[in-house]
Amino acid sequence: MNPVIGIGILVVAGVGFIVILVKLIREGITGWRRTNALANAPTVPIAEVSSRSDPLFKVKGRVVCDTPLGSNHSGTPCVYFLWRVVGFYRVRVHVRDSEGKSHYRMEVQSDLIVEESERIPFEIADGTGRIWIAPHEAEFHCDAVYRKCEPMSGGKYFERQSTEWALTPGMEVIAWGGVSNRRPGGKRGKKAGAKRLELGASVICDVDHEKTLLRKRWLGAISFVAVGVLGVSVLVFPAVYFLGFFMNWW
Repeated sequence: MNPVIGIGILVVAGVGFIVILVKLIREGITGWRRTNALANAPTVPIAEVSSRSDPLFKVKGRVVCDTPLGSNHSGTPCVYFLWRVVGFYRVRVHVRDSEGKSHYRMEVQSDLIVEESERIPFEIADGTGRIWIAPHEAEFHCDAVYRKCEPMSGGKYFERQSTEWALTPGMEVIAWGGVSNRRPGGKRGKKAGAKRLELGASVICDVDHEKTLLRKRWLGAISFVAVGVLGVSVLVFPAVYFLGFFMNWW
């Protein structure tokens, strides 16, 4: 192959990888900024929400809902649930050890078999008042209310794990968001069609998950940036070396 063509192919491939890695870095930085905004959002008493113009703040209180959902599997009264069934199976994988010898080993992998979720508008009460929460686009974090592992035979999967997470009335939660004038929507909830002041929530979690949530988001953002920077470094240094080699050759 002509050296010029070979170097051209390497350059095009390198540029493509760099674009992907730069995108990872940008996503990491964006994730870091969003997490930092959540961590620094002020906690606002519900009685003062109507006077706030902050694009992002948080309210803390207990979930109130007169007509909750019944979760899909366990029937737990809730305002949000996520039901997930995962199947585990074994595969034979070809690997090489540190001495370069080839052998096979069994690895456990998984498939998502079923995932169902539902949410409805609800209220949060904190002692100073109540506010409707519009959870349509919110990211939820809460404890599992049901978890079971079942052995399976005669098919692809040797084990099936069923898990259900739910946000229940009376649970103490934190909701991040900004004031919204959208209607709660749906047939559930008191005066569901009435227009009222709402919090358009972006993230909702129970109080026990706040620190864990922020920690995971920070670590995720850092990992994106680290992978991107490392990848760019790995590509750039060889590219500079080959470019210098090519210039000398030319």
